[in-house]
Parts: sequence; C-alpha cells; structure tokens
Amino acid sequence: MLLLKPENYAPAKSFIRMLFILFLGTNALFAQKKSPLEYSGFFDSYYHRGPINYTLSIGAVGYSGDLCGGLGCQKFNYNIGIGLNYKVWPRTIIGAEFNYFTLGASDEIKNRNISFTSTNYELVVYGRYYFIEDIVRVAADRVRKTKKIKPYFTLGFGGLLYTPVSTYDAAPSDSVFRNENVGYPGITATFPAGFGIQYVITPRVSIIGELTYRLSLSDYLDDVGAVRGNTSGLKDSYGFFNIKLQVTPSAPAKKKKKSMPVPESTGLGGGSSSANTPPADTNTPQTQENKDSSNSNNEAPQNAAEGGVASPPSNPDEEKTKQ
Repeated sequence: MLLLKPENYAPAKSFIRMLFILFLGTNALFAQKKSPLEYSGFFDSYYHRGPINYTLSIGAVGYSGDLCGGLGCQKFNYNIGIGLNYKVWPRTIIGAEFNYFTLGASDEIKNRNISFTSTNYELVVYGRYYFIEDIVRVAADRVRKTKKIKPYFTLGFGGLLYTPVSTYDAAPSDSVFRNENVGYPGITATFPAGFGIQYVITPRVSIIGELTYRLSLSDYLDDVGAVRGNTSGLKDSYGFFNIKLQVTPSAPAKKKKKSMPVPESTGLGGGSSSANTPPADTNTPQTQENKDSSNSNNEAPQNAAEGGVASPPSNPDEEKTKQ
C-alpha cells in the first residue's frame, strides 16, 4: 500500500486547509438561507435551490494503460475523497470533489518486466442528473414520501497531479527500456463519466454507490510511454468504485408535511368567501349559535328579523372606551 510521501505533506496539508475554508465559506453563504420556491418549465416542477451537501468517499481504483489492461495485473489501489454539491434545478446538481488515490500494476508483458506505483491528487467539477427525483407539480405532490432510491448519471472534468515511479522486476535485455527522461510530478486533464445510486436514509444522510471511468490526456500515468510501451497513441485511464457518505447539515431532520393555504375570508363570520356564501334570509329565526354570540356581546339584536343578520362581535377596545 502506498502512503503519502513526506515531501508531499506540506502541499497536501495546505490544499486540505484551503478546502476546509472553502467548505465553511460556502456553508455560510448558502446553507443558512433557504432559497425561494421556483418553477422550472423545462422539468415542469416546483423546487428550491440547494442546500449544500457534503460528501466523504472511499473506494477502489483500477488502471488501464501500457502495462496493464485487466484485473489480474492490478496492485491494491485505493482512493479517499471529500467534496460538496448543490442542487441548481430539479433532477440536477453540480459539485466539486478532491481525491487522493494510488495507482499500481505489474507488466502484462513478462520479458519487459516493468511495474509501477504512483501517488495522485485529483480535483474535479461534475454534474449529476437523477433519473428518479421528487417532482412537485400539484399540491398533493408536496406531501408524498421522499423517494429512497435515486439512480443518476454523472459527467465532469478536472485536473490530475501524478507522480509515478517505475521499476524493473528483472534487468532489461535492451538499454532503451531503462527510462524515458520524463520529469515528474506531471499535470494533465481528466474527464470522469459514470453512474451511481443514492439511497436516502434521512433528509440529512444518504449513502451513494458510484462507478466512474476517467480518461486522461497523458500517456505517462504509469511512467511508460511510446518508448517502452505501445505506439498506438492511446492515453492512460483509470476508474473509481466509491462508497460515499453524503451529509446535509442544514436540511430538516424530518420532512415537514405541507398543505396549500386556506383561502382568506371576506365574510363577517370568518368562514368561506362571500362569493360562495348564500345570501342571508331575514325571515329565518335566529340560530342557537347567534343567540350565544348575542349573549356574550350585549349589543347584538335579540331577533334576526329586527335587524337582519346578526352583527359581528364588538371590538374590546371600543367597550373600554364606552365604559
């Protein structure tokens, strides 16, 4: 297993410190303020932007390049990562992730006898599109249970800092195999694409399984290029299988039940609007409810026939003035 080299401690600590400050800043800007309700015509759904989700990932890494293209020649490769993401539209989030991972493999061509190991730092920006999501079109959608299983597709781009070291398991028969005079660390672009499944445990906690393939623009992730490797011009690539813990600290602990607001009353008694209330019948005897109301308010008429419909209760402040 490869560990972080001592000469890389300082830049790694600085980078992690910068990410921590970035997390605190984004949380202060977005997580503390709930975004207004918006409508997307493209997705035909109401939605709130955000909140910010934080991810912690761990998993296995596979490599494909000049030395190895299958599982039998892989060494134990792992990765750990931290990241954040933010919902921008229904079904859609964008995010960023920093990964530290190792690569290593033995040569498939035995008479070449090369093996390599490397330490790598990757920063990627990605988008995630959910095939299944909670869509809100009518009032009834607001009280439905949150979907537990949400598959998605992810696509992104990023940068990779890589430092490979190749060795020979036996002395090469040809001196041209010894090195290719390439300096490290190297920097290249990387393009991840893949699929994942999110399982929602609570509104604040989810578990994600994700499989992504990453194509790079370098042929030297394994320290082997056209001189010692293939001459086809194909670039090296690698893939992640990750398990992620996604946490949303600003989300409510439980999903609140929501209902549409009751229409405001325009009638005297605080009931439904006057447009839906039938006109009063002045010949109808006063009801028991009106009698009780008139007893508690001494100025109400004794009979509906004398003054039509019973008047509303008087204002308590007016009563004090009269006294």
